[in-house]
Amino acid sequence: MRPQGMNKNVLVLLIEDDQASIESIRGALAHQEGRFRLQCVGSVPTGLARLGGGGVSLVLLDLSLTRVEGDERLSHFHKLHHQAPDLPIVVLCRAQEEEFALSAVRAGAADYMIKERCATDLERLLQSVVERHRRQLDSIHLQASPARKTATMITLLGAKGGVGATTVALSVGSVLARRNKAIVAELRPTLGTLSQFFRPKGQTRNVAGLLSMEPAAIGETDAASCLWPYRAIPGLSFLFGPQTMEHSQELGPAHAKAIFATFARMADFIVIDLPAALSETNRAVIQSSDVLALVIERDPICIQAAKMILQIIESWTGLPQIGAIIVNRTPLNSPASIVETELALGLPIWGVIPPAPDLCLAAQGAQTPVVAFDSESLIAGCLTALAEKLANPGRTR
Repeated sequence: MRPQGMNKNVLVLLIEDDQASIESIRGALAHQEGRFRLQCVGSVPTGLARLGGGGVSLVLLDLSLTRVEGDERLSHFHKLHHQAPDLPIVVLCRAQEEEFALSAVRAGAADYMIKERCATDLERLLQSVVERHRRQLDSIHLQASPARKTATMITLLGAKGGVGATTVALSVGSVLARRNKAIVAELRPTLGTLSQFFRPKGQTRNVAGLLSMEPAAIGETDAASCLWPYRAIPGLSFLFGPQTMEHSQELGPAHAKAIFATFARMADFIVIDLPAALSETNRAVIQSSDVLALVIERDPICIQAAKMILQIIESWTGLPQIGAIIVNRTPLNSPASIVETELALGLPIWGVIPPAPDLCLAAQGAQTPVVAFDSESLIAGCLTALAEKLANPGRTR
């Protein structure tokens, strides 16, 4: 389906001097029903002359044109960007040159594409860039008429690391996606773990693709290109956290708000897995949520950590409904009772997840959420009941 507002005949100027690469890119775009029209030049001066003739919608620039090392590799990009600051430029690089492409994005490039992935990913990326540019040209109108939030936003925050918040988020999203569209998002600036659970083939775009953009420029096409759809549950998709340290970037409140404002127009439910931290970004997400579930274990250290977190959260304004989820990862000899935990935290307990380590490991080996791997199990029943409770914030009390 063509994105709304997508030009039927987008002129792409390719600046490339390698004939094999030119043919590969031409082949990647040849079957797109005239959606993209490709013109090729072999040097930046020739490209600048062609831009002077007008009509170009987007530039594809091969960083390998510069046969030097270090920051000088970006000299051609800087020259183009200086001469045509309002034209989107996508830089092409080989896998081992990705750091230079990321530098170009930070310097103003619209995006980048690894050459080895052009055959499968280039057309979708160009659609995203063209649609993003169209929205930027109309940004004043968009800012004056912001879209209304529609999705229910469910946020899970671990009282400390390793309590199982990611597993709960995965399961809750899987249940909600049976009858709705649901997005499960790992909102973190450093390495995520959900992609390790599913082990998707090839590289997948993740939150880093959105963090490289200006918050105001993030739209539905861009967000959709960074989601990974889970084919076994058609309504379910994931926003993975960064997969390498090179992709890890600063995640600020403005990006978080923009990402979820966009997701809210794309799904019925957004399930957010937050890292165990009280950052300004986490605060912005929590204040935008409909429900905040604090994920805990029934050991004294975890309960004390949860109390300290709650003291800070409750000093903020504009909070959603807050409750706790108890995860029993392994049987404890003398855990705190549910009543004792409720009294200690001053929160309702919305769900208690029983221990099932062998079943969870088997589900992980099958790359399947435990609620789908064994839907008749006790743990699946508890997670399903929890998801249904979180889906109706007005009934969680």
